[in-house]
Amino acid sequence: MRLLSLELRNICNHESLNLDFGSGLIGIFGPNGSGKSTAINAGPYLALTNDYGRVLGGKVGAVRQQAETHEPSWVKLRAEHQGTKFEVTRTLQPSSKHRLVCEALEEPLTKANEIRDWLERTLGLDRTITDDYLFVDQRELTAPLNESSTVRSKSLARLCRTTHGEACWVALGKQIEADRPLAGQVIDTSDGIRKRIGEYKAKLRTAKKAKSAAGKKRLKAQDRKIAQSTLDRRKAHGRLMDELVRAEAKEEDLLVGTRDAFKAAREASDAASVAQKDLVTAEGYERAAVSKLGTYRADKKRWDQRLARETKYNELSQQSIKHPVKPDLPDEDILRTAWSEAKADVIQWTRWIANAKEVGVCDECGSDLHGDAAVARLATLKRELPAREKEEEARDEQLTTWREYNTALTKAVAETKAHHKLLLAARLAVEEYSEVEKPREVNETHLQAVVNAAVDARIRFNGDPDDEDDEGLVGANREAIEKKSELKGKHRAAKERLAEIKKQRQENAVDDEEVVEAQQLLDADAEAKQHVTAAETLISAHEVSITEQTEELGRVQTLLSRSGRAQIWLRRQERMREVLHRDNLPRRVHRRALRRMESGINETLEQFDSPFWVRTDEELRFVAHFPNGTVMPGEGLSGGEQSVLALAFRWTLNSMFASQIGMLVLDEPTAWIDARNLDCLEAALTNLRGLVRAQGYQVIIITHHQQLQRVFDQVITLE
Repeated sequence: MRLLSLELRNICNHESLNLDFGSGLIGIFGPNGSGKSTAINAGPYLALTNDYGRVLGGKVGAVRQQAETHEPSWVKLRAEHQGTKFEVTRTLQPSSKHRLVCEALEEPLTKANEIRDWLERTLGLDRTITDDYLFVDQRELTAPLNESSTVRSKSLARLCRTTHGEACWVALGKQIEADRPLAGQVIDTSDGIRKRIGEYKAKLRTAKKAKSAAGKKRLKAQDRKIAQSTLDRRKAHGRLMDELVRAEAKEEDLLVGTRDAFKAAREASDAASVAQKDLVTAEGYERAAVSKLGTYRADKKRWDQRLARETKYNELSQQSIKHPVKPDLPDEDILRTAWSEAKADVIQWTRWIANAKEVGVCDECGSDLHGDAAVARLATLKRELPAREKEEEARDEQLTTWREYNTALTKAVAETKAHHKLLLAARLAVEEYSEVEKPREVNETHLQAVVNAAVDARIRFNGDPDDEDDEGLVGANREAIEKKSELKGKHRAAKERLAEIKKQRQENAVDDEEVVEAQQLLDADAEAKQHVTAAETLISAHEVSITEQTEELGRVQTLLSRSGRAQIWLRRQERMREVLHRDNLPRRVHRRALRRMESGINETLEQFDSPFWVRTDEELRFVAHFPNGTVMPGEGLSGGEQSVLALAFRWTLNSMFASQIGMLVLDEPTAWIDARNLDCLEAALTNLRGLVRAQGYQVIIITHHQQLQRVFDQVITLE
């Protein structure tokens, strides 16, 4: 993989940063605080891993403090791997977004887990490779040279990818502690359990014999049914006797009630007949009274109408229409002519006076209005104009008086015509009722009393129509008949039920000796049934005990078998855990890996023109050997020599475990080197540049030593 370009917007202390990366050995320079490390940790590392762990403050700290909340903050990385170009964008604000664009993809990927899976699948790039082999933090660069034995073992386990051995060792320890109770001693109680099972089986056989003996004493189903039927008949006979007494008393009560109902029905019928006769008589009187009263009221109404029409005619005859008084003024036409002339003079004089003041020329004849004659004429007009205007107003008021008079006169004429029409209509109405005579007086109170008496008789016979509960004597008669029929039916049913009870009582009659014998048989059967039930309870309890003891026997046998197997398995786990201890198999793997790396490291040191080569000892440390025979542990080397050894170690480690990526990023490998040791590192970097070019690698080194710029293929400087 090769990085092509990097864009940062509002990331850490970078408001805007654009970097283009070439191939070969690339150096990123800048003073402390210029953001060299954050450009990588919050740039390519963040884009490829979506991990903010290497940024101070995490995701919140990755956003530039001076940026507003609405300003975008994002990282965009363009890279290439085996001819495939892709672009990864991580947006931090305003909202968190992810995007990967590649020519091989039909559409961009926008989910973090999809981008992670694509990078692992396409590049073979997982977090272990990224953290341990590609992006090397300055603290991890020389750590394997200076750490203690235990820490160095864990570091080598991570770098050699054997951490799963440590995890298996821990997991086996937990499993052994969990399995240890299973491998403990189990007490064998199987013989006692078998003895108890035999005792319960003997008791079970005894209980079954008792059940069989009690079962033989029980009645057969048919005999039990006959005996129970005998007792049921005796009970039914006694119950029917009680019911017979109640039925006879009920029949007697219904008989008395029926007789009373017949008597009440006759009385109600007689009362209804009398009321019907009275109603017929009252309705005859009512018809005569209504006819007489209707004739009187109709004649009286026509007489009242005649009197009202005569009164109206007399009132209209006495009415008169008042006409307006004609005003004492000149004729209206003369006044209108005089008003028109005065108004025309006022308008014309006013216009002449205005033209003389503004234009000075007559608008009709075009003559000059400034001449003596014209001026004299205008002076005369100005003196006469107010009098002419008053004359116009006076004529207008006189015309208004004439108009009011004409309006009032027209109204009076119309009212007079309407009054004549009303008077004619009233006279004709009086003539129409001229033959109507005053009717003879009748006693309306007496006639109304006759009508009311008929209404009362009708209500007494048929009931009040306004009262739903009042049905009159007709309803009372109907209710009496219905009650008579109902009681008659009940009495008939009571007689039939009484006969039926007597018949059933006769059928259920039984001798006392039969009852006593049946009761004795049923008592003996019930006692035998209790013995059977008790035996069944014992049988069930013994069977449950046998089942429980059998299950307990199986459990004990299972525990004995499992304990034996668990002891064997526990010994195997302990041996396996001992093998996986960091001082056994992992240590051998690390020693073999370091010995495999020795040749690569020494070849790299030779290409770096290093004055020493290295070997690994039993403590998994690098030991430097000089041509003069000096032997020195790695932590005893100078700062420059340690940096050279660390470069060779990281280069070899990357070649062994991440060669398919073809990229390496080292953060401040010169952090603890003074100017005196830079020459040693400069020579190593010069030779490293040749290796990088030869193998097509891309190696990015972050440093603040400006004198090393000449050894890099590309120099990037941050201010």
